[in-house]
Amino acid sequence: MRGTKVSVLLVDDHPIFTEGLKLLLTTTNNYEVIGTCQNGREMLDFLAIHQPDIVLVDINMPVLDGEEAIQKALELQPDLRIIVLTSEGKGAIVERIIHSGVKGFVSKSSCQAELVDAIETVYEGGVHFSQDIFDLLITSMRQPERNRSVIDLFTIREKEIIRLLCDGKTSKEIALELNINHRTVETHKAKIFEKTGVNNTISLVVCAIKDNLIESI
Repeated sequence: MRGTKVSVLLVDDHPIFTEGLKLLLTTTNNYEVIGTCQNGREMLDFLAIHQPDIVLVDINMPVLDGEEAIQKALELQPDLRIIVLTSEGKGAIVERIIHSGVKGFVSKSSCQAELVDAIETVYEGGVHFSQDIFDLLITSMRQPERNRSVIDLFTIREKEIIRLLCDGKTSKEIALELNINHRTVETHKAKIFEKTGVNNTISLVVCAIKDNLIESI
């Protein structure tokens, strides 16, 4: 059982939605909502003072939208764990935000259990996509032909790690499953990132979707 509560910042311009999330999270002993913001500017001002464990943020907001606020926040705090809560249906916007370094995407149509699962997964170092967000990415980005030149860049072990990362596994979980050292997993990840030109796990997943690596591995 976790000894300390996970601190959460909620960023959304709909107070009723925010209050509902706050009630959901605070009815358990695991979470503490330490702040609410109604736009991206308020979010950046809050993050200049506080360091929440998890930030839940919408995309479409006034004053400063979620996409720009996320980019600015991650430039200042690259390790910030951000989960996007969205009803956005455009793959290009989702892809851009993913490449900025967010740790998760959860559709606002998802059930409460999925949101809690996403927070837990991201807090433990993993990534989380709602299935409809994942399907959106596949539909908008998949290439008609497999890129064999990309697939052939990777060793057998690297392909195993890519597959597990795309399954949402953390580095610790991968190390246990493959019976290797956690540092070895991190070394392989660094090489995979270098070969694909990405700098975070979610961007790797996007790359894997684009080049059909998931089906090819």
